[in-house]
Amino acid sequence: MHPAITRSGRSCEKFDDYAEVCRTVGYDPPKYCNKCGVELGYISFFDSLERYTVKAGCPKCKDSWAVAISREKYEAKMLERWTHRVKDRDHNRCRMENAQCSGDLHAHHMIPKAADPSKMFDVENGITLCEFHHKKIHRFM
Repeated sequence: MHPAITRSGRSCEKFDDYAEVCRTVGYDPPKYCNKCGVELGYISFFDSLERYTVKAGCPKCKDSWAVAISREKYEAKMLERWTHRVKDRDHNRCRMENAQCSGDLHAHHMIPKAADPSKMFDVENGITLCEFHHKKIHRFM
């Protein structure tokens, strides 16, 4: 069955995002089928509370593979990517920039991860803050 048709998962939007996640467990996924050279279709899904799986399949010769990593490792890697994207978007500057700015830069979730896990990796839910402003915001939360 072609991965895009599988009911338990969703099609991967970007090969590079999921390839990087696979590399955290030492697996470098191919982009093209080794047998016929056709571009592979990818899906990703949480198949349990502890494990994240990426599957690939060739629509032509039906060759397929899968790699699973712990949810903890997956979330750590995706949060790292999210942090870099938020800081890049904000040009590596505290968004509350004023004379009180000090310390390292942090990426802060405006809607806390626990309040809405679906926004955990949403760049629009992030803001870059210096250490001073980050601590100040958490005192009022």
